[in-house]
Amino acid sequence: MRPASITFPPQYRKVAIVNNTLDSADKKFISEEKEPDEQHLEASRVIGYAHGNAKVLAESLAQAIADQNYFDVVVICDSALRENDKYYRQNTLTSQEVKKLASNLNVDLIIAVEDIIFKTTRSIYYIPDIDGFQGITTLKAYPTFCIYAPEKKSPIKRLLLNDSIYWDNLSISINETSQLMIPDEELLKEGNDFAGNILIKYITPTWNTTERYFFTGNTVPMRDAAEYVRNHSWDEAYQLWKYVFENTKKQKRRMQAAFNIALYYEMKDDITQAEIWAQKAQEIAQLIDKINLEEKKENDTQIYNYRNYYLTSQYVIQLKKRKTELLKLNKQMERFNIEPQ
Repeated sequence: MRPASITFPPQYRKVAIVNNTLDSADKKFISEEKEPDEQHLEASRVIGYAHGNAKVLAESLAQAIADQNYFDVVVICDSALRENDKYYRQNTLTSQEVKKLASNLNVDLIIAVEDIIFKTTRSIYYIPDIDGFQGITTLKAYPTFCIYAPEKKSPIKRLLLNDSIYWDNLSISINETSQLMIPDEELLKEGNDFAGNILIKYITPTWNTTERYFFTGNTVPMRDAAEYVRNHSWDEAYQLWKYVFENTKKQKRRMQAAFNIALYYEMKDDITQAEIWAQKAQEIAQLIDKINLEEKKENDTQIYNYRNYYLTSQYVIQLKKRKTELLKLNKQMERFNIEPQ
């Protein structure tokens, strides 16, 4: 679990998502053909811009926040607050508007959709290997959000975010490839849903999947330990790795065992012990690869030439980052009175 970028006080438990846009924009792409990049076998390129549907975005965002189970209550107010405006004006909510909304909706926090713009790039490339064409549609979303609290005179945070998604397809001709590309109507729908999820990692802790490695080795204890890991029997694997570390004289095996023990402790959420064992593995790797740290400082690119030291050092860096993040995550999870993972 990764901490959110923004840490809210624990008393902010009820949040409202509101649509604070001037809902008069034409929700269609304005497109323009551009000169293709012939050097990369690009046959055509079309750039398009459109305003997104803030109502759909607000609904998507509210659902995404509710799915995180971080706030006690999530309220949606997707009607445009500016629907009676005749002219564009700065759309930040005033403190009086925030207080009135918070009172009417009975919430502690307001997240307002302030704007949403899409940019699309539709490119068709010739693929010599298949004597056909590949169509790639990229959509970049630029949503703007403001976070308000009724006791604050100005927004807590104004976030101008961006992220992108893409679609691809193959066909035998340019025309067929073009026809198979995602249509504008569906593109807008997908974009509005996608844009609603961009904010999540900034305001709520989120689960992330990451890769980890462990050594299987070529000895019986290491192979048996690997089998225990595959069966999720980490305690049994740990006993074998500890035995190898304490009883072998071969430095490489000791390094591998220490590295695996670090992973064991990480799986147990003991990041402090995991870092200690990863550093032990790093120190042994330094001896194995015969690295002079003073020389390495003069040319940091040399680290890539030392496989054992590079691998162990990367793990130490990952664990240090997790340790730092845990301090922030612990504070954010206080509202649940549970231990973060």
